[in-house]
Amino acid sequence: MLARAAPVSRNGGGRHLLAAGRHARLRAGRPGMTRAAAPVLVMVNGPPGSATAERAAWVAEAAGDAVVLHRGGGRLRAVTAFALSVLRRRPTCVYLVDCAVPTVLAGLTARLTSRATVVLDTGDATAALVRSSGRGGAVGALVGMVIERLGYRLATTIVVRSRGLAERVRAMSGRNSVVIPDGFDPKFAGVRDGDHLRRRWGIASETIAVGVLGTAHWNARLQWCYGRDVIEAVARSTRRDIIGVLLVAGDGVPRLRDLAARRGVGDRVLFIDPSYGAEAWDQLAALDVALSTQTNDAVGQARTTGKLVQYMAAGKYVLASRVGTAAEVLPTEMLLDYHGAWDEQYFERLAIAVDGLPARPTLRARGAELVARADALSYETLRRRLRDEVFNRPYVFVTGDFVKTGGMDMANFALADYAVRHGREVHLVAHRVAPDLASARNVVVHRVPKPAHSYAAAAPFVDISGRRWARRLSGRRPRVLVNGGNCVWPATNWVHYVHAAYTPETLRGGAARWRRQLVHRMFLAFERAALRRASLVIANSARTAEDLHVHLGVEPRRIRTIYYGIDATRFYPRSPGERRAARQALGWAPDVPVVAFVGALGDLRKGFDTVFEAWSELAADSRWPCHLAVIGSGADAPYWKRRLERVPWAAGVHFIGFSSDVAGVLAACDALISPTRYEAYGLAAHEALCSGLATFVTSTAGVAERIPPELKDFLIPDPRDARDIARRLREWWSARDRYVEAQLALAQVLRRRSWD
Repeated sequence: MLARAAPVSRNGGGRHLLAAGRHARLRAGRPGMTRAAAPVLVMVNGPPGSATAERAAWVAEAAGDAVVLHRGGGRLRAVTAFALSVLRRRPTCVYLVDCAVPTVLAGLTARLTSRATVVLDTGDATAALVRSSGRGGAVGALVGMVIERLGYRLATTIVVRSRGLAERVRAMSGRNSVVIPDGFDPKFAGVRDGDHLRRRWGIASETIAVGVLGTAHWNARLQWCYGRDVIEAVARSTRRDIIGVLLVAGDGVPRLRDLAARRGVGDRVLFIDPSYGAEAWDQLAALDVALSTQTNDAVGQARTTGKLVQYMAAGKYVLASRVGTAAEVLPTEMLLDYHGAWDEQYFERLAIAVDGLPARPTLRARGAELVARADALSYETLRRRLRDEVFNRPYVFVTGDFVKTGGMDMANFALADYAVRHGREVHLVAHRVAPDLASARNVVVHRVPKPAHSYAAAAPFVDISGRRWARRLSGRRPRVLVNGGNCVWPATNWVHYVHAAYTPETLRGGAARWRRQLVHRMFLAFERAALRRASLVIANSARTAEDLHVHLGVEPRRIRTIYYGIDATRFYPRSPGERRAARQALGWAPDVPVVAFVGALGDLRKGFDTVFEAWSELAADSRWPCHLAVIGSGADAPYWKRRLERVPWAAGVHFIGFSSDVAGVLAACDALISPTRYEAYGLAAHEALCSGLATFVTSTAGVAERIPPELKDFLIPDPRDARDIARRLREWWSARDRYVEAQLALAQVLRRRSWD
């Protein structure tokens, strides 16, 4: 059998040095059989009993419902077996333990043929390790580099075992990783009495046993093998109360025996066959000092050095190279400098450290202090972390659009983008998703139809689709976020708009008005249902929080207020020269000041009717120098364009319509006018404030909460009072320099709060 499913077992379904043999309830089966979909398929680049197999066992426990397949046979046969297993088992998640040809190609198969997420769990800098070992020559080095880069590219989530490897992944791919180091079974942790084994092995009670436990593979290029450091330490030490103990197996053992003989310490180095499970921990108890040597290069810096964790959990005094994880978790007295990829002088430093070791009782006492340090690396702790950070916590965001056009769409995009950049698995249930977000490796887009291009007609489909995907992923405890009434699900509800707080007004009558009223009632019903079920409600302003409580009865204890952020690289105060250049780019007169209006023209909520009336009064005064830029579109836009054709001041109005570059338009403007009847927050006004513009906004808008007293003259008490708005605009223009300092100070404060 080329790839084998792990059997259900609690006492050694797979053997490994120091392994507890604890396994999850794994579903067994032959890889060639057609089976029902397995939620998680764990693919191991190694046989049962290997270190990767032991890690896979507790990974499967974290997954909860998993099938574990071990590699069997040669590379080509393993690739075929793994790929066929992916195709026939149809998993929702493929978890790859080790970055190797069979596992990575299985992950590629999953990405190409299904919507399965792919998690790559690696503990080595693959390409550097292949180069270091010299295996496969130039071809092997090329394959290692390709496989490592491909693995990082295709994985939805990358799990690494050290911070050093996380930095390498970031440098190579620009991606963040989840750090889950190697661990140990806590039921075996603690200091044990190994004297019975010492007596059996002929080690005197006062003799200090220095050793390692693991697998020894000979590296012909470096003339290095796991355990050589023990032989060199014994050979170079001036003490005679030191004995080496190699609890190792593998093809390097004959080389180590030969080296011990040549170094004249064949009688002072014991070669003991390593045991498994609980007996392996008994063997460790016989050691006084454990060595953990890693080279100071990409290979060593990337490794957690799994045995180090177990040495610590067993309460062994450790002597380690000051590389990678060891440098983070061990006290200084146990660390030795190691320089570069090969440091011949390291053995001398190691021998000096061995010469300076205290007596056995002191060694045991200091080693016992490491047990507490290892607590954070127990399987139980790591399983919880893996469950929380990888398996059970995908994000499901339900909304209409994830695009950067502004308003709630921008806010939703920013949240999804943040989760994606931090390596989370993200499911987006939406009509539209920005291409750069949709193409991310850890994003799964669930498209929702929008009949007749109508958000109202599409609302039931968003609700149904959101609930369907939340339910399908419920076994993994997803973090679900919905917006207002768009999905009735017990989730976090980020409210950008409260329908109960405002009844829409429109210029149109007849059937259009009736339709709008019906749609409003539908949205109210969805809103009430969704908020009743919300586990947490996030409001974008104190105004929104109050509306939720007053109009919908949401208890204040369930509400958290979080203001919007800003992309400070796009929205910032421009110099007069930059503003003139921006006007020229838009085809406007460079020296004519401009006041902007930004908002949808589908109804009267944004207050363009008031702006039109106020501008009629202002434009009648020949001394009024400003032009008006209208940024927005909607069903009422044709009406307003016809109105403009009939006024004498139409030449001073730039009707831009919808714009995907609001930042570029605001860069050409001096002020913004926003007399909204209702505004939960007001991102356009926020962007104008961050751009250093004089920003006139209704005093009850959410964004008004962020405007300081020195700019209170810009707050509009009555959004329907066109005469008052015209007066405020005139007074601003006549004394505009008086406000500049406060505008720039506010812009600086607001720009500190990014979307992150």
